[in-house]
Amino acid sequence: TRPSVVPNLQDAACNCESVNVKDQRWGQEAPWDCKFWEMVELIPRSMNSESTHTLLHGFFKFYAEFNWSRDVVSIRLGLTPSATASKFKLYSPLNNKEQWYIEDPFDLRHNLASQCTSEGRRRILEKMRETLEVLDAATH
Repeated sequence: TRPSVVPNLQDAACNCESVNVKDQRWGQEAPWDCKFWEMVELIPRSMNSESTHTLLHGFFKFYAEFNWSRDVVSIRLGLTPSATASKFKLYSPLNNKEQWYIEDPFDLRHNLASQCTSEGRRRILEKMRETLEVLDAATH
């Protein structure tokens, strides 16, 4: 949502010292910069004036309509139009076309949704749609 409610703490740390973690899985070494803005008390209040209802509705609508087969959820990149995470860089043992990809913001090869089954995905989407219907009904 614009303006954002919560800032991207990794973007806010752009002038901070890097915190490099070396990942040596899968036979190669990959450094991850895991810095983030830690002084949350200095984060300015959000300029977003949307109601909680509107924000919740937007959240559930976004993920109920999300193209899970094509796109990656990345809180690290947020909604930056030119920035996309590649699902092909995220490890997933299931490797099926229905697999969801949610990037770990600190371990860029870790798919946080790698263990979510087809039944789990179906139930999550069903509950998101049901919640969206309830929120829609509350506005009428």
